[in-house]
Amino acid sequence: SAIWTLFVVLGTEASSFQDTWTHTLEEAEKACKKDAASAGCFTANDIIFNVVMSGVAFYLYNEFAFAFTAMVGAVTSSVLNTLKRVIIIVATAAIFGEVMDKNAMIGSGIAITGVLLYSLAGQFAKKPES
Repeated sequence: SAIWTLFVVLGTEASSFQDTWTHTLEEAEKACKKDAASAGCFTANDIIFNVVMSGVAFYLYNEFAFAFTAMVGAVTSSVLNTLKRVIIIVATAAIFGEVMDKNAMIGSGIAITGVLLYSLAGQFAKKPES
């Protein structure tokens, strides 16, 4: 699938790659001239390193996700993945001082309550009857 994806990406994006690469390096050069310590100041090697490391991190994430799913089951993994997303949204809103609108709060509450009920139902089902 990686080879197929590579061919599709090259077929659809190859024509704009050189222009994008040149534009990115020009913008980085401008940022370096303004302030060498700025986040926008980077080299071509920095870009290549970050792209490779991003790919390695995503590969490792997928490996761990498959291993975790094999250990706990698909339903539990899916429920916990949903909880993870809700926690990230709520924590991000709290950390950055974002105001969550009414629908976001209701949705987060429903998702967290659903995970709690799922967990309680799983514990209840495991209890042996006396």
